Amino acid sequence: MQQGSHILKNMKSFLPHRPFEYQFLSLRYQQLYESEKKTGATLHHLLGLAIFIACLGLFGLATSIRCNGLKGDWDSQSDGCVHAHILTLLSKKLSPGLDRQCAGWPAAWYFMGKWLDGFAYKIDLPLIVFVLSTVTAVFIALITVSSQTIKTALTNPAKTLRYE
Repeated sequence: MQQGSHILKNMKSFLPHRPFEYQFLSLRYQQLYESEKKTGATLHHLLGLAIFIACLGLFGLATSIRCNGLKGDWDSQSDGCVHAHILTLLSKKLSPGLDRQCAGWPAAWYFMGKWLDGFAYKIDLPLIVFVLSTVTAVFIALITVSSQTIKTALTNPAKTLRYE
């Protein structure tokens, strides 16, 4: 406590009209990063909503492909094609998103680098972050599409071909 009183006495000698106010350094740092925490929480919620909407779109696209565009695929299945081939055919129709995601890597790297430059401690943005995000997106897309793919592969082609 003597050090605190020494600081108070010196401050009163230099600035007698100003009140002595102090803050703990840990609380000051917490206040500095409070806006970052709020922004991160908001972005997590928005990211979850965006992933959900994207999965709904993929599910709708897979359903549309399943219902409208598989007559040729049914012919190949009725010729003795295995179920894995049907999965491959549907996945090829849904794969253009992968190259679009890889095309977005440079812009994401640039803007994330600019955002990270605003912090006191500098970190590099490794390539593995982009690779893992792409692998995760492909995994989520395959899970979303797999229900329609399995339904398509297990359906009897004779029933569908009769109605087309």
